[in-house]
Amino acid sequence: MQASDILLMKGNSGWASDLVTWVGNSDVSHAVLVICTEPVPIIIESINPRVRTVPLDVAIQDHTPVYLLKNKQLTPAQRECIVRAALKWSTRDYSFHQCAIAAIDELTQSRWASQHQLFPEAPMCSWLVAEAYKENGLDFGEPAAGTGPWDIKKFALAHPQFYEVLRLR
Repeated sequence: MQASDILLMKGNSGWASDLVTWVGNSDVSHAVLVICTEPVPIIIESINPRVRTVPLDVAIQDHTPVYLLKNKQLTPAQRECIVRAALKWSTRDYSFHQCAIAAIDELTQSRWASQHQLFPEAPMCSWLVAEAYKENGLDFGEPAAGTGPWDIKKFALAHPQFYEVLRLR
């Protein structure tokens, strides 16, 4: 595991996690970004009520499944850039509005809602990850604002030359 690796999981927030997995037709509803690995892995995540940094074991506690996505081609400088970009969002409020926008996009199979963003300062989990990667010129095949956890997983699985996907549990 390295800084800038991504973890995808099914959240444990009950109906909200179930709704996200249903909308995305996926087994994942939450995305986090590894920001450091020493002395213990620390992640950044956007979760109600705000963006926070916590030890990895706290973030994945009681979550199943958990996938680790390792980008095979990032340089150390790119990894640092991604982490710095993610940390800019630290302590910002979480956005249920972004979740609704992503759901509308997925249900309508368009990106109309995310292209007309009304809440750009309040990220949802996968949006934070996608924005951090976007600052390094990378994406997951979707505009950052419209990226759901399912989009990140689908992209990584479709591009094994770029991503190693490991199921941790």
